Amino acid sequence: EPLTPLLQGMTRGLLMIGPPRVGKTTLLRDIVGILSSVIKVDPDQPERLPNGVINHFGPSVVVVDNSNEIGGDGQECHPDVGDVTRLQVSDPSELARVLLEAIINKSPTHVIGDEIGSTADVQQVLTIAKRGAMMVATVHGFTLQNVMTNPVLLPLMGSPDRGQRRDPGVFDVIIEVRGRGEIHAYRDGDAAIDAVLAGREPEGEWIYLPGHPKHQDGGSRE
Repeated sequence: EPLTPLLQGMTRGLLMIGPPRVGKTTLLRDIVGILSSVIKVDPDQPERLPNGVINHFGPSVVVVDNSNEIGGDGQECHPDVGDVTRLQVSDPSELARVLLEAIINKSPTHVIGDEIGSTADVQQVLTIAKRGAMMVATVHGFTLQNVMTNPVLLPLMGSPDRGQRRDPGVFDVIIEVRGRGEIHAYRDGDAAIDAVLAGREPEGEWIYLPGHPKHQDGGSRE
């Protein structure tokens, strides 16, 4: 629930950064559930999403489920993810192919991809963004600075060259999962990337999820 305002304000996509075993997949499952039921539209053009995708039938969320981590091993999807289309990926090497299938065959408004890591994965995420769908993806890492040392992932950050972005980043919202229930969020992904490229600490905010000791303090702090 504390992440709902970020998701409602999202116009391009969300990148989740975190190391193994901090609850990224559980959090991603909850985010999918929110996206499948809550979406922000322009009141003057309610049939369109913020990035121009036609929205006649409500949000169309496609989960590309890497190793069935999000929806579970059975044919019935985990109840927390809500009303979504799930494309199962039996082998991580097939992730890029199924991402392409999602954008070509399903006409989604949102595509969910867990553990983006290869050059092929990154190219398909760029394809999804160019076709107007919002991408929600996870990558391994500790911080945005850490991820930006990985040359494979740099195209997602606007393809920096000589310390400057050449393009907007794929994701306008970036979150770091620092621990269970502990999120460091950047509402302006491009500004955060530019700060890292300039050698500065990007400005973010802390968000604490239910169950974290600091959640009762208001949920977040600058």
